[in-house]
Amino acid sequence: MITRCAIRIIEKKERIYKGRKNERHSDLLKRVMITKSFIFSLDSYLLGFIDENGIFYNRQEAAKHAFNCGQINDSDITVLISEDLW
Repeated sequence: MITRCAIRIIEKKERIYKGRKNERHSDLLKRVMITKSFIFSLDSYLLGFIDENGIFYNRQEAAKHAFNCGQINDSDITVLISEDLW
């Protein structure tokens, strides 16, 4: 089950930042940039989600995972967004 939004940032080393419960990607991006004083290029990060086991999924993988575990009912959703879940 998908539990939170997440951002994978790949620059000098890979980091994954997890959103708070029901947080949107835009809010997480702002928080990471402010609290970490971190500016990154558009091609260095990937928006995705974390499941209950802490596994990162990109938006496409997350859509499949959410459908397979019954979290969403629409098999036509190929790219998961926060609004599909909360």
